[in-house]
Amino acid sequence: MATATLHFDRDHGFELDLAADESSISLRCDRLPVRVDGTIALSAGPVALDRLDVLFKASATMDGEPAQLHGATLQLVDGVLVLHTEVEDVETGDVVDFDLRIPVSVPADAPASGGPLAPALDEDELDWADETTMERVLGSDSEAAPARGRAGGLASLLQAIRTAGEGEDEEADGGELDGDEEGEDGDEFDTDDGPFDPAPAPNPIRDESRSLVDIMLKQEWLAIAEDADVDALADAIAPVLGGRGSAETKAARIGDVLLSHPAVDEVFVDDDALAEFLERW
Repeated sequence: MATATLHFDRDHGFELDLAADESSISLRCDRLPVRVDGTIALSAGPVALDRLDVLFKASATMDGEPAQLHGATLQLVDGVLVLHTEVEDVETGDVVDFDLRIPVSVPADAPASGGPLAPALDEDELDWADETTMERVLGSDSEAAPARGRAGGLASLLQAIRTAGEGEDEEADGGELDGDEEGEDGDEFDTDDGPFDPAPAPNPIRDESRSLVDIMLKQEWLAIAEDADVDALADAIAPVLGGRGSAETKAARIGDVLLSHPAVDEVFVDDDALAEFLERW
């Protein structure tokens, strides 16, 4: 069974909600951007969905276990939405073709052409150490987000972590501070213990990468150079953790980073052992 809703608005262009359960595969996406300027382009041929959009706003399972989507395309054919993608079992690495044909209504205000066409995110330009990056990926309009649909895929996890961090900040704000309580506009607070600067927004992928580096150091899988910048090493690993691929693929890429990074003197873990660890990560 599958259902789909195609949305259009003047700010975000086309976006897709989809829920499908076919055989052993389940697929969900919420407000997944469809980067075309109108129905003509959507009908002309298969439209490749952006990889980062799919990573953060779609999710899939195979036999009830997490799966990864690759190479998704979409086309509108006589009122039917035709979806093709490859689904990878992240545990085994097996990849299967997955096709859907779902009747869908085109929004009445959708243009034939000339509509808004937001540029796709450039993965090479994303700075995961910058707190605004997550807003760009997940959507910065936090007030409108609930009305426009909940986040899906990896976004749901990151949004939950970010929301939990905001809840902790609100709880802390609910208590009374001793001393001067100036700074209602975000200025520095003066407390009995001295100036207090509000903590920066959490960056889940960056924090996860730093945790991985710390574990590798604790397990003596790495020898770090003297005066090495460990944070820079974590920043180099973060895009791999945030990208697509099986544990084996990510382990190989992380291995390449470790072998080439100036912060690392020696590596004592092989790709197979690292992949086994990442599967449990």
